[in-house]
Amino acid sequence: MKIPDFKDEDEIAAFMEKHDGFELLDKGLAEIEETPVFRRKAESDSTKMRSKKSVLAGKGINVLTRCNCVTQVNYTCFKSSFGWVGVARSTRGLVRVIFGKSSESEAEELLTDDLETEKSASGLSDTVDLLMRYFNGEPVDFALDLDLQAGTSFQKAVWQATSRIPYGEVRTYSWVAEEIQKPKAVRAVGNALGANPLPIIVPCHRVLRSDGGLGGYSGGLHWKPKLLALERKT
Repeated sequence: MKIPDFKDEDEIAAFMEKHDGFELLDKGLAEIEETPVFRRKAESDSTKMRSKKSVLAGKGINVLTRCNCVTQVNYTCFKSSFGWVGVARSTRGLVRVIFGKSSESEAEELLTDDLETEKSASGLSDTVDLLMRYFNGEPVDFALDLDLQAGTSFQKAVWQATSRIPYGEVRTYSWVAEEIQKPKAVRAVGNALGANPLPIIVPCHRVLRSDGGLGGYSGGLHWKPKLLALERKT
């Protein structure tokens, strides 16, 4: 795919309208990000975003940007054997999980970034209990209501497929792509997992490269082998 030298944001939007969103994610997104117009937009955007890819949100291939659609979010933080953990929920279900942080304040800051929140453990007791059991090495089935509305349809399909990977087992990025019937979108699958707002709950740590390599991990790559080792023990 040849990426033109865009003159303004309208030209980016027009180009994206002519191409399939999955194709852009798989082949052209990185090049679009490097164009001068995109970079100026990303650098000048005054809204606090979780990713510079938010400039592409209008095309529906954003990577968990500002979630204006989620309201009445409450959260709590707690300490575990894997560092400080933060969990947040909306009226629809669990919306964000943060773990492995060195302090409560760090977990709280990252957890509440770009969300309107209230510090309250209301409705989160089951989530906290399940996560504590998980971090203590107990096989856990996270049968929880999830609020994934911040994701695109592609991201949600990836997260839902990943949620079907059993405890203690691993799959590949190619496997996930096959599961969602987008076998050529392996790179896009990796991008979607990198935007996973619910690590552990949506077990993206169980997805590896086809050659057995770790790949990436949004929670911090050093945690991925530790989580896999935790599950192997049981």
